[in-house]
Amino acid sequence: MKKLLFVFLFIFSSFFSFSQTWINPGATWNYRFVYMAGMVGYEKIQYTHDTLMYGKNCQVLHTTRETWGPMGPGAPPSYWSTEALPDRYTYNNGNTVFYLVDTNMGASDHGFHILYNFAAGAGDNWDLGIDSSIFCGPHSLVIADSTRLMTIGTTTHKVVYTHDSDTATVGLEPCNDWYYLDNKGILIENIGNLYYLFPKARNCKPFGYVDQFELELTCFTDGITDLVLVPSGECENPFHLGIDAIFSDDNDLVLYPNPASEELTISWQNKDTYIISVYNVLGELLLQKNAASALSETLNISELNSGVY
Repeated sequence: MKKLLFVFLFIFSSFFSFSQTWINPGATWNYRFVYMAGMVGYEKIQYTHDTLMYGKNCQVLHTTRETWGPMGPGAPPSYWSTEALPDRYTYNNGNTVFYLVDTNMGASDHGFHILYNFAAGAGDNWDLGIDSSIFCGPHSLVIADSTRLMTIGTTTHKVVYTHDSDTATVGLEPCNDWYYLDNKGILIENIGNLYYLFPKARNCKPFGYVDQFELELTCFTDGITDLVLVPSGECENPFHLGIDAIFSDDNDLVLYPNPASEELTISWQNKDTYIISVYNVLGELLLQKNAASALSETLNISELNSGVY
Protein backbone atom coordinates (compact mmCIF):
# COMPACT_ATOMS: atom_id res chain seq x y z
CA MET A 1 0.00 0.00 0.00
CA LYS A 2 1.31 3.42 -0.93
CA LYS A 3 2.02 5.62 2.07
CA LEU A 4 3.19 9.20 2.28
CA LEU A 5 4.51 10.59 5.53
CA PHE A 6 4.12 14.34 5.99
CA VAL A 7 5.86 16.48 8.59
CA PHE A 8 4.81 20.08 9.27
CA LEU A 9 5.95 22.90 11.52
CA PHE A 10 3.08 23.77 13.82
CA ILE A 11 2.44 27.07 15.59
CA PHE A 12 0.32 27.87 18.62
CA SER A 13 -3.18 29.25 18.29
CA SER A 14 -5.70 30.40 20.86
CA PHE A 15 -9.26 29.31 21.57
CA PHE A 16 -12.40 31.07 20.34
CA SER A 17 -15.85 30.05 21.50
CA PHE A 18 -18.59 28.76 19.19
CA SER A 19 -21.84 26.86 19.55
CA GLN A 20 -21.67 23.51 17.75
CA THR A 21 -22.63 20.63 20.05
CA TRP A 22 -22.84 16.86 20.25
CA ILE A 23 -23.92 14.35 17.60
CA ASN A 24 -26.23 14.43 14.59
CA PRO A 25 -28.67 11.66 13.61
CA GLY A 26 -26.95 8.80 11.79
CA ALA A 27 -23.56 9.40 13.39
CA THR A 28 -21.28 6.37 12.96
CA TRP A 29 -17.87 5.67 14.49
CA ASN A 30 -15.41 2.92 13.58
CA TYR A 31 -12.68 2.00 16.08
CA ARG A 32 -9.92 -0.48 15.31
CA PHE A 33 -8.60 -2.50 18.24
CA VAL A 34 -5.75 -4.86 19.06
CA TYR A 35 -6.25 -7.32 21.91
CA MET A 36 -3.96 -9.69 23.74
CA ALA A 37 -3.09 -13.08 22.20
CA GLY A 38 -2.96 -11.71 18.66
CA MET A 39 -6.63 -10.76 18.37
CA VAL A 40 -7.62 -7.77 16.24
CA GLY A 41 -10.93 -6.29 15.15
CA TYR A 42 -13.09 -3.21 15.01
CA GLU A 43 -16.10 -1.78 16.76
CA LYS A 44 -18.80 0.13 14.91
CA ILE A 45 -20.91 2.49 17.05
CA GLN A 46 -24.10 3.83 15.45
CA TYR A 47 -26.57 6.44 16.67
CA THR A 48 -29.74 4.53 15.78
CA HIS A 49 -32.64 6.37 17.46
CA ASP A 50 -33.74 8.32 20.53
CA THR A 51 -35.38 7.01 23.68
CA LEU A 52 -36.45 8.25 27.10
CA MET A 53 -34.15 7.14 29.95
CA TYR A 54 -34.58 8.36 33.54
CA GLY A 55 -36.54 11.35 32.26
CA LYS A 56 -33.90 12.32 29.67
CA ASN A 57 -34.34 12.24 25.89
CA CYS A 58 -31.27 10.19 24.95
CA GLN A 59 -29.40 9.08 21.86
CA VAL A 60 -29.19 5.29 21.63
CA LEU A 61 -25.71 4.19 20.56
CA HIS A 62 -25.57 0.62 19.27
CA THR A 63 -22.18 -1.13 19.13
CA THR A 64 -21.18 -4.12 17.00
CA ARG A 65 -17.79 -5.78 17.45
CA GLU A 66 -16.07 -8.00 14.88
CA THR A 67 -13.04 -10.01 15.96
CA TRP A 68 -10.25 -11.84 14.13
CA GLY A 69 -7.69 -14.11 15.76
CA PRO A 70 -5.19 -16.91 15.05
CA MET A 71 -6.65 -20.40 14.67
CA GLY A 72 -3.44 -21.98 15.93
CA PRO A 73 0.22 -21.34 16.75
CA GLY A 74 1.84 -19.37 13.94
CA ALA A 75 -1.40 -19.15 11.95
CA PRO A 76 -2.50 -15.78 10.53
CA PRO A 77 -5.60 -14.17 12.05
CA SER A 78 -8.92 -15.24 10.57
CA TYR A 79 -12.51 -14.20 11.25
CA TRP A 80 -13.82 -15.27 14.65
CA SER A 81 -17.09 -13.67 15.57
CA THR A 82 -19.57 -10.78 15.44
CA GLU A 83 -21.27 -9.69 18.63
CA ALA A 84 -23.63 -6.92 19.68
CA LEU A 85 -22.49 -5.08 22.80
CA PRO A 86 -24.94 -3.46 25.24
CA ASP A 87 -26.42 -0.20 23.99
CA ARG A 88 -25.10 3.03 25.50
CA TYR A 89 -27.06 6.25 26.13
CA THR A 90 -26.06 9.91 25.94
CA TYR A 91 -27.69 13.32 25.98
CA ASN A 92 -26.34 16.85 26.02
CA ASN A 93 -27.20 20.06 27.82
CA GLY A 94 -25.51 22.85 25.90
CA ASN A 95 -21.81 22.04 25.57
CA THR A 96 -21.89 19.28 28.20
CA VAL A 97 -22.46 15.65 27.17
CA PHE A 98 -23.78 13.16 29.72
CA TYR A 99 -23.71 9.35 29.56
CA LEU A 100 -25.51 6.60 31.44
CA VAL A 101 -22.83 5.00 33.60
CA ASP A 102 -22.43 1.24 33.54
CA THR A 103 -22.59 -0.05 37.13
CA ASN A 104 -20.41 -3.00 36.11
CA MET A 105 -17.49 -0.55 35.80
CA GLY A 106 -17.73 0.49 39.45
CA ALA A 107 -20.30 3.27 39.37
CA SER A 108 -21.85 3.97 42.73
CA ASP A 109 -25.23 4.69 41.16
CA HIS A 110 -26.89 3.82 37.88
CA GLY A 111 -27.36 7.33 36.55
CA PHE A 112 -26.01 10.00 34.22
CA HIS A 113 -22.60 11.61 34.65
CA ILE A 114 -20.53 14.01 32.56
CA LEU A 115 -18.79 12.34 29.62
CA TYR A 116 -17.44 15.43 27.80
CA ASN A 117 -17.35 19.08 28.82
CA PHE A 118 -16.72 21.06 25.66
CA ALA A 119 -17.01 24.31 27.60
CA ALA A 120 -13.93 23.34 29.63
CA GLY A 121 -10.80 25.44 29.71
CA ALA A 122 -7.30 24.55 30.83
CA GLY A 123 -7.36 23.30 34.41
CA ASP A 124 -11.06 22.44 34.52
CA ASN A 125 -12.05 18.90 35.46
CA TRP A 126 -15.10 16.66 35.66
CA ASP A 127 -16.01 13.40 37.38
CA LEU A 128 -16.80 10.39 35.17
CA GLY A 129 -18.96 8.92 37.92
CA ILE A 130 -16.83 5.82 38.46
CA ASP A 131 -15.60 5.15 42.00
CA SER A 132 -11.90 4.42 42.14
CA SER A 133 -10.40 1.47 43.98
CA ILE A 134 -9.36 1.45 47.63
CA PHE A 135 -5.73 1.70 46.49
CA CYS A 136 -6.20 4.84 44.42
CA GLY A 137 -8.78 7.23 45.74
CA PRO A 138 -12.41 8.23 45.50
CA HIS A 139 -12.86 9.59 41.97
CA SER A 140 -12.01 9.08 38.30
CA LEU A 141 -11.48 12.61 37.02
CA VAL A 142 -10.75 14.04 33.58
CA ILE A 143 -8.57 17.18 33.57
CA ALA A 144 -8.55 19.61 30.63
CA ASP A 145 -5.05 20.63 29.52
CA SER A 146 -5.73 22.98 26.61
CA THR A 147 -8.17 23.77 23.78
CA ARG A 148 -8.09 24.79 20.15
CA LEU A 149 -10.27 24.91 17.03
CA MET A 150 -10.11 22.46 14.14
CA THR A 151 -11.80 22.69 10.76
CA ILE A 152 -13.00 19.43 9.22
CA GLY A 153 -14.41 19.98 5.75
CA THR A 154 -16.62 23.06 6.11
CA THR A 155 -17.36 22.84 9.84
CA THR A 156 -15.34 24.12 12.81
CA HIS A 157 -15.09 22.14 16.02
CA LYS A 158 -13.65 22.82 19.44
CA VAL A 159 -10.97 20.35 20.54
CA VAL A 160 -10.27 19.72 24.24
CA TYR A 161 -7.02 17.93 25.17
CA THR A 162 -7.25 16.06 28.47
CA HIS A 163 -5.51 13.66 30.79
CA ASP A 164 -6.89 11.33 33.47
CA SER A 165 -6.31 11.89 37.16
CA ASP A 166 -3.82 9.69 38.98
CA THR A 167 -6.76 8.18 40.89
CA ALA A 168 -8.68 7.16 37.76
CA THR A 169 -9.83 3.56 37.34
CA VAL A 170 -11.49 4.53 34.06
CA GLY A 171 -10.49 7.35 31.74
CA LEU A 172 -10.49 9.01 28.33
CA GLU A 173 -6.77 9.11 27.54
CA PRO A 174 -4.99 6.30 25.67
CA CYS A 175 -3.12 3.77 27.74
CA ASN A 176 0.08 4.31 25.74
CA ASP A 177 1.61 6.38 22.95
CA TRP A 178 0.40 3.95 20.32
CA TYR A 179 -1.16 6.50 17.98
CA TYR A 180 -1.67 9.81 19.71
CA LEU A 181 0.71 12.46 20.91
CA ASP A 182 1.58 12.77 24.61
CA ASN A 183 -1.03 10.20 25.78
CA LYS A 184 -3.75 12.85 25.69
CA GLY A 185 -7.47 12.37 25.39
CA ILE A 186 -8.45 14.26 22.22
CA LEU A 187 -12.11 15.30 22.48
CA ILE A 188 -13.62 16.82 19.33
CA GLU A 189 -16.97 18.56 19.60
CA ASN A 190 -19.68 16.83 17.54
CA ILE A 191 -17.46 13.70 17.26
CA GLY A 192 -16.16 12.62 20.67
CA ASN A 193 -12.90 11.08 21.85
CA LEU A 194 -10.43 9.88 19.22
CA TYR A 195 -9.25 7.07 21.53
CA TYR A 196 -12.71 5.65 22.26
CA LEU A 197 -16.14 7.19 22.61
CA PHE A 198 -16.68 6.07 26.22
CA PRO A 199 -14.33 5.72 29.21
CA LYS A 200 -12.17 2.61 29.20
CA ALA A 201 -11.20 0.66 32.29
CA ARG A 202 -7.69 0.91 33.69
CA ASN A 203 -6.08 1.00 37.10
CA CYS A 204 -4.84 4.18 38.72
CA LYS A 205 -1.64 5.53 37.18
CA PRO A 206 0.80 4.73 40.00
CA PHE A 207 -0.10 1.05 39.66
CA GLY A 208 -0.17 0.85 35.86
CA TYR A 209 -2.87 0.35 33.24
CA VAL A 210 -5.06 -2.72 32.96
CA ASP A 211 -6.91 -1.90 29.73
CA GLN A 212 -6.30 -4.84 27.38
CA PHE A 213 -7.83 -3.25 24.27
CA GLU A 214 -5.61 -0.80 22.38
CA LEU A 215 -7.99 1.31 20.32
CA GLU A 216 -7.96 4.02 17.66
CA LEU A 217 -10.63 5.86 15.70
CA THR A 218 -10.48 5.05 12.01
CA CYS A 219 -13.55 6.86 10.65
CA PHE A 220 -16.44 9.07 11.72
CA THR A 221 -19.36 10.31 9.65
CA ASP A 222 -22.77 11.82 10.33
CA GLY A 223 -23.73 13.03 6.86
CA ILE A 224 -22.34 16.49 7.62
CA THR A 225 -18.84 15.86 8.95
CA ASP A 226 -16.50 13.15 7.69
CA LEU A 227 -13.27 12.42 9.57
CA VAL A 228 -11.46 9.58 7.80
CA LEU A 229 -8.09 8.77 9.36
CA VAL A 230 -7.19 5.72 7.29
CA PRO A 231 -6.86 5.15 3.53
CA SER A 232 -10.12 5.15 1.60
CA GLY A 233 -12.21 2.00 2.06
CA GLU A 234 -10.39 0.78 5.18
CA CYS A 235 -12.72 2.05 7.91
CA GLU A 236 -13.65 -1.53 8.82
CA ASN A 237 -10.26 -3.09 8.11
CA PRO A 238 -8.58 -4.09 11.39
CA PHE A 239 -5.30 -4.82 9.60
CA HIS A 240 -4.53 -1.34 8.29
CA LEU A 241 -1.16 0.11 9.20
CA GLY A 242 0.27 3.56 9.78
CA ILE A 243 0.11 6.70 11.87
CA ASP A 244 -3.41 7.96 11.42
CA ALA A 245 -3.16 11.69 11.89
CA ILE A 246 -1.34 14.51 13.61
CA PHE A 247 -3.45 16.23 16.29
CA SER A 248 -1.36 18.44 18.55
CA ASP A 249 -2.59 20.91 21.14
CA ASP A 250 0.15 23.44 20.40
CA ASN A 251 -0.39 23.94 16.68
CA ASP A 252 -2.95 25.41 14.31
CA LEU A 253 -2.52 22.85 11.53
CA VAL A 254 -4.09 19.40 11.32
CA LEU A 255 -3.50 16.86 8.54
CA TYR A 256 -5.16 13.53 7.89
CA PRO A 257 -4.85 10.74 7.04
CA ASN A 258 -1.14 10.31 7.67
CA PRO A 259 0.16 8.28 5.89
CA ALA A 260 -2.06 8.87 2.84
CA SER A 261 -2.36 7.25 -0.55
CA GLU A 262 -5.04 9.13 -2.52
CA GLU A 263 -5.96 12.39 -0.80
CA LEU A 264 -4.55 14.43 2.07
CA THR A 265 -6.61 17.04 3.93
CA ILE A 266 -4.91 19.94 5.73
CA SER A 267 -6.84 22.35 7.99
CA TRP A 268 -5.80 25.47 9.90
CA GLN A 269 -7.37 28.23 11.99
CA ASN A 270 -6.27 31.56 10.51
CA LYS A 271 -8.07 32.86 7.43
CA ASP A 272 -4.88 33.83 5.64
CA THR A 273 -3.50 32.98 2.21
CA TYR A 274 -1.22 29.94 2.22
CA ILE A 275 0.87 28.18 -0.37
CA ILE A 276 0.96 24.43 0.22
CA SER A 277 4.12 22.82 -1.14
CA VAL A 278 5.10 19.14 -1.20
CA TYR A 279 8.78 18.24 -1.52
CA ASN A 280 10.53 14.89 -1.68
CA VAL A 281 13.51 14.02 0.52
CA LEU A 282 15.86 15.47 -2.13
CA GLY A 283 14.20 18.88 -1.80
CA GLU A 284 12.51 18.72 -5.20
CA LEU A 285 9.15 20.51 -5.44
CA LEU A 286 6.55 18.00 -6.66
CA LEU A 287 3.23 19.67 -5.90
CA GLN A 288 2.10 23.18 -5.04
CA LYS A 289 -1.32 24.71 -4.45
CA ASN A 290 -2.63 28.10 -3.32
CA ALA A 291 -5.09 28.01 -0.43
CA ALA A 292 -6.58 31.48 -0.24
CA SER A 293 -8.87 32.52 2.64
CA ALA A 294 -10.06 28.97 3.34
CA LEU A 295 -9.70 26.90 6.48
CA SER A 296 -8.89 23.60 4.80
CA GLU A 297 -7.57 22.14 1.58
CA THR A 298 -7.59 18.64 0.12
CA LEU A 299 -4.66 17.56 -2.05
CA ASN A 300 -4.83 14.82 -4.68
CA ILE A 301 -1.60 12.89 -4.12
CA SER A 302 -2.51 9.75 -6.05
CA GLU A 303 0.12 10.48 -8.72
CA LEU A 304 2.98 10.70 -6.21
CA ASN A 305 5.23 7.70 -5.70
CA SER A 306 5.37 5.99 -2.33
CA GLY A 307 7.86 7.69 -0.04
CA VAL A 308 8.48 10.36 2.58
CA TYR A 309 7.58 13.93 1.69
